Amino acid sequence: MPVRVHIPSLLCRQFGSARVESVQAGTVREMSGALDERFPGLGEQLLDPEGSLRRWVNVFVEDVTIAWDGATTYKLEPDVVVRIVSNVA
Repeated sequence: MPVRVHIPSLLCRQFGSARVESVQAGTVREMSGALDERFPGLGEQLLDPEGSLRRWVNVFVEDVTIAWDGATTYKLEPDVVVRIVSNVA
């Protein structure tokens, strides 16, 4: 099931991705893995070694924020829009 992922411009420049990428994923973790397959190292920027969202990463699914606890197992519906946003202090 394809999802459209909006990627922050800093990560686009670092990994050579487009601003919006379409990937096959059923969860946020699968989305991160799919992005990492296409752009090696990108997944490490999103998830920590335990597989949780890094503290400086916010994920919005159809404009609803997905909290850190359980965020990576959040189910993604087909054609959903996901926005990755870096935390700003």
